[in-house]
Amino acid sequence: MERFLESLSRGVFILARCSSCEMFVWPPSDTCSRCLSDVEWISIKPKGKIVASSVSHLLGKRLALVELEQGIRLFGTVDGEASEGSHVMLSSCGIDDKNHRPYYVFKPI
Repeated sequence: MERFLESLSRGVFILARCSSCEMFVWPPSDTCSRCLSDVEWISIKPKGKIVASSVSHLLGKRLALVELEQGIRLFGTVDGEASEGSHVMLSSCGIDDKNHRPYYVFKPI
């Protein structure tokens, strides 16, 4: 997890993939949850589809649950017009300075 968070803090999205069974490991870990093998960390350009979304009038943003092509689901915001079923890609990510939590921003493609 430490390697994942360090990468996010630089704005780079990486995923852990098992070096044996090739499953993407989520949440991030140094060990595969299926076969307990070591993982390799790979940088990807995340693309996916919005599974659910809603507009937060308090935040003034569209919030969305996005299922990536790798089968992983991330919760983030969407810049632009998009709804359930829309295809999106990750446009930025990082660690929030105030709350010290990961954030993900998607844009329609």
